[in-house]
Amino acid sequence: GSVFPLYMVYSYQFYAEFPERLRTGPFWEGTEWAITILGYLIWIPSTLHNIVSALNSDRSIPLVFSHQWYFRFHDAVVAPLEMLFLAICFVATLLVGLRNYRRVREGDARRRLRWVFGGLIGAQVPLILVSLFMFIARLLHRDQEWLHINMALALTANLLTIIIGNLGIAKRG
Repeated sequence: GSVFPLYMVYSYQFYAEFPERLRTGPFWEGTEWAITILGYLIWIPSTLHNIVSALNSDRSIPLVFSHQWYFRFHDAVVAPLEMLFLAICFVATLLVGLRNYRRVREGDARRRLRWVFGGLIGAQVPLILVSLFMFIARLLHRDQEWLHINMALALTANLLTIIIGNLGIAKRG
């Protein structure tokens, strides 16, 4: 997609400031900077690759042949890193959410945050597993062969997310 992996960068930034911006140390500030910079470093070559892929064959074929090194680099390095970056962002988002949850005092705000972060965890864990699976598949150059397995995992992850979300709503209501 054209905005991948920027939505993960902004998701992390949202949870880093939710429910309010907290004073943090150098580790968390460095983590936010690293995620932002790495996100853009992956987004730029992926977007260029997507633009060329979207062109009709009369325009794209000469570009691909004249810049083979770039497309090989993208397929060998950037594409596998996308899935690893996705998994890293999921884990970092969970950790920053847990950090913020622990810093909120007891009471109604903490109870609300428990539901928000419980949903976040329930939604992210299956997707982390799918991302790691695709990272390994791309490293082994088996992503096309294993596509049907990935699709089944992604469908299962999405169904689990919906089920967990509905269980949380049903339990709360």
